[in-house]
Amino acid sequence: MKQQLLRAALGAAAIGLATSAAGAADTTVVVLCVSNGGTTCKQIAADYEKTHPGTHVQVSIAGSTVIAAQLAQGAAADLVVINRRVAATVPQLEAPQDVFAEHTIVVATKGSTKVRSARDLAAPGVRLAGGTAGSFAETIQSETVARLAGEYGPAYVAKYKANIVTTKTNFEQIARLVEGGSVDAAIVYASEITPKLGVIAIGDRAVVSTFAVAVVKGAPHAQQARELAALMVGPTGQMIAQADHHDALH
Repeated sequence: MKQQLLRAALGAAAIGLATSAAGAADTTVVVLCVSNGGTTCKQIAADYEKTHPGTHVQVSIAGSTVIAAQLAQGAAADLVVINRRVAATVPQLEAPQDVFAEHTIVVATKGSTKVRSARDLAAPGVRLAGGTAGSFAETIQSETVARLAGEYGPAYVAKYKANIVTTKTNFEQIARLVEGGSVDAAIVYASEITPKLGVIAIGDRAVVSTFAVAVVKGAPHAQQARELAALMVGPTGQMIAQADHHDALH
């Protein structure tokens, strides 16, 4: 009887040690990803988790400037995906690598008769969603509008701005406002295209942006972060990015 109890105790202890070891082996890799790359980052994270048991990839979504501010304030993160221009201003990053590109388009409510071309963004009565002041979305929209003004005339910029009725910090939020009918149209990145939106291409007036992936200096899970970065810039990651309406790098 004593031997049976001893064996049972030893067995329980072994199970406890194994469970403890498994728990200790679990790793959470934190990725801060720009909003327009959220779908791509989450898909790549899921693929990584399948081949790395015990590793969980936590993807947090925000605008590029918000991510930069979070890092400046000491946010704990292993990897970031942000706009290349913003990445160049963030000293907390190891050498950024280009991961995908984007171009701007106009999205309107499906079947809209109010907005049929980019010219209509400056028409009276059109409700637009803009980027919050200081956000990267605002910067990119302003650059796009300046290019459109080259075609439609200098008064275009003021008329466009007068039509902005609400603002958000990133293009994903802005596109959802158009989908929901809160506004008539907006300038966003092409990765925000969904079947619920009407899409107006703007050709060479579009602003093209490059996005980069970078490991955070001193990251607690630097090895896993480098593996994720390699997956993103490799063939599999590029296929996923293009499926999500990102532009090819080459």
